[in-house]
Amino acid sequence: RVPVLFGPVQDLRESRVTRVLDTIRTNPQAALDDSTAFFPTSTVDVASVISQFCGEYVSRGQLPTEFTGVFHWQGNEAHTEFSIGLAMARLAGVAVDLRKASTADRTAKG
Repeated sequence: RVPVLFGPVQDLRESRVTRVLDTIRTNPQAALDDSTAFFPTSTVDVASVISQFCGEYVSRGQLPTEFTGVFHWQGNEAHTEFSIGLAMARLAGVAVDLRKASTADRTAKG
């Protein structure tokens, strides 16, 4: 399981992380959630972890039934939409005046 991925995309709306850039470009004064933390994970890092799992599997010569389970992996930095918005704006050179979403904003967003 990898809950929130980011990496190369064809459309900014493909990922919860890159979708924020689309939002702030469209609305530089957007209200973004600052209450729900998530741990964005790079697709490049996920590929590396999968490669390491495969290497361990092959080196041990184990049958699939001996190398099973649910594996959960994520990035190690907590972010909110608001913190991602600030970082994306800085990296993309987008002038913003973001605000933290209120409870009413989050309820309306669904």
